[in-house]
Amino acid sequence: MQSANEWLENAKDILAPEIFGDSALASKCQISYGFPSKGALAANQRTIGQAWQVNGVEAIFISPTIFKQSNYGQILGVLIHEMIHISIGVDKGHRGGFKKMMNKVGLVGKATATDVGLPLLERLNGLKNSIGNPPIALLDSSKTKKQGTRMIKLSCDCGRILRLSRKAINEGSVDCGNCHSEFKESV
Repeated sequence: MQSANEWLENAKDILAPEIFGDSALASKCQISYGFPSKGALAANQRTIGQAWQVNGVEAIFISPTIFKQSNYGQILGVLIHEMIHISIGVDKGHRGGFKKMMNKVGLVGKATATDVGLPLLERLNGLKNSIGNPPIALLDSSKTKKQGTRMIKLSCDCGRILRLSRKAINEGSVDCGNCHSEFKESV
């Protein structure tokens, strides 16, 4: 089975000539199935893609949170959005020809939050045999368990270990029933 990185790399190689008319665009950047630097797990306005340029190296990150079978068009739309950044120059952001290129390739909506227009979606569906279905690797951040009380490790002179919450520690000292020394935080 193809990994998400392999699927994205293949999609980038197909989209560059088919959508942008520039096969060299595919070799200009690296692509990764990974979390963007900010807002990847935000409740509102989640960042699902990001283009970078550092020391002459250009890279695209596509968030694992959008990978599921029914998101074929959305994943490719995010990839196309980020490829526009690579095409016009990452430093230009959503200005400097971004909107013009966005309209040319078939993305619609605000430049900062694009959607795949119907004509583009039809083109992408026509490429589905070549690109294939995305690997199902949805990470559901809503199910991550929030940490409860952080327990602090304490020990006494005889080596007994006790774990208490910070609140309990602040309420007063605790003495060992065996050696009668005070429990202190372990390092």
